[in-house]
Amino acid sequence: MKSLLILSIICSMTLLSSEHYIDFGEAQSEYQWFIVNDGVMGGLSEGNFTLEGDHGVFSGDLSLENNGGFSWAKSNTTLENLSDKTKMKIRVKGDGRTYAFTVETQTAQRVAYYGSTFVAGEEWQEIELSAESFRLNYFGRDMGEVLETFDPAFRIGIILADKKKGPFRMEIDYIDML
Repeated sequence: MKSLLILSIICSMTLLSSEHYIDFGEAQSEYQWFIVNDGVMGGLSEGNFTLEGDHGVFSGDLSLENNGGFSWAKSNTTLENLSDKTKMKIRVKGDGRTYAFTVETQTAQRVAYYGSTFVAGEEWQEIELSAESFRLNYFGRDMGEVLETFDPAFRIGIILADKKKGPFRMEIDYIDML
């Protein structure tokens, strides 16, 4: 009986710890994030992605000088097992600015990505993004093509390119694939 109770507790803990696809409250060192700022094209924007407590934080300062105007946080990890996923749900809190969640695929990567925009309000909110809401962007230009499925996704990211100078900050609690 004692063994059954211990096994039950372990199973419950496993279910709780894997509740979200990416949960920034858990130690997930395999999800490394890096920044690509407009400096690659001469801009002066600055961005950071850090872990603060149990949230991921994308923050920095957007500059419009030298044709700048974007900061992009990208995950360095290939996502897997997405063939049956049609939606992404994220829980965020921000500064009222318009961000885009990005998906890079084998054919759209580096300067091309599929993006779906959302406003990160000042209170915690859950936002659902369907695969069809992701549109192909090339150097920030909407190319009109929509993402049909998340599989195979190369990597995910968050970009701020609203052409409004000044500081920005968005917290991310978790990312789910539905």
